[in-house]
Parts: sequence; structure tokens; C-alpha cells
Amino acid sequence: MPTPANKPTLGRPPKYSAGQVINGLELVERLPKYKGRFRCHCGELFDARIGNIADGNTTSCGCNEGKHLPGEVFVGVELLERLEGGVGRFLCVCGVVFERNVPSVARSRRPSCGCRLRTGLYEVGAVFKGIAFVRQLDGRNGEFLCDCGRLFTADKYNVAASTNPSCGCHPRRRK
Repeated sequence: MPTPANKPTLGRPPKYSAGQVINGLELVERLPKYKGRFRCHCGELFDARIGNIADGNTTSCGCNEGKHLPGEVFVGVELLERLEGGVGRFLCVCGVVFERNVPSVARSRRPSCGCRLRTGLYEVGAVFKGIAFVRQLDGRNGEFLCDCGRLFTADKYNVAASTNPSCGCHPRRRK
């Protein structure tokens, strides 16, 4: 039974040619076995199945993996901008701007510019997301001034990592 002229036959990808843009990716050259070499929006060349690009299953060379965008915060470290090669420029809780591999910062339990390995991060007046460090107490604990105006005691590392974002005045979202 013949298929209608306006319907493609199953199993056959449409005929794409070099120079054509498919879902935002330029097909640079066709390769054997339904594959093609594509130019990503970041400029990198990569090989993929043409059907995966056309269907939207593959959307980049891998640079979008994790889809970490500027403005995203990873345990107190903010991604300011993405650079080439999977590297990003970050703003640490201590105020230092540093560059590091984006996936490694995203996976880290306590990312920083290295300040969490040094002493002196928690100086009087240091502000962590609206919470001001007032004074050091014993060990890891410190006294903080919440943005609501109340003083409270907390583990200073939790405050800097935004796991304790307030004195309790802001309700936490329950999962």
C-alpha cells in the first residue's frame, strides 16, 4: 500500500543537507548511519544522530548539560556568567569572584573560592543573604542579626551556605 505524498515513511529521516539549521543547530556535514556533524550555539562541533536533533532529544554539544544559568545559586555561591569550556564565573559568599568548572561547583556540597578553608571569613559585619554576622561565640557558632531585626545564634557555616536563611521569621517550604 503506497504512503501519501505528504507523509514521510517511518524509519526514514527527512533529507537534511549541510548548512541547514535544525532546532538551532547547524548541520555542518552529513555522516554515515543517519548521523551528522553539528555546530553548537557555543561554537563547538559535535556528532549526533540527525533524528535526535530533529526531535529535540539532543539540544547542544553538552554545554547546556545541567542547564545551569547565570543567577543560579549553589550553596551560597552564585553563578555570574558562563564562559567557554564549561567554566563559569562565580561570586562567593565572602564576596570574591572566581572561575571554576560549572558542573564541579554544582556537585560540590560546600563550594567556595577557597575561603571556607581559610579563617577570617566571618568578620563582624559580614552579610550572608541579608543576615549580618555580629560576633563569634564558641567553635562554629556565631551571633547573627536577621533582616527582620532579631538577634539569633546559629552555626556560621549553615548561615553562609544558606541552609539557615533566617532566625525563623521566614517560613520554610515543606517538601
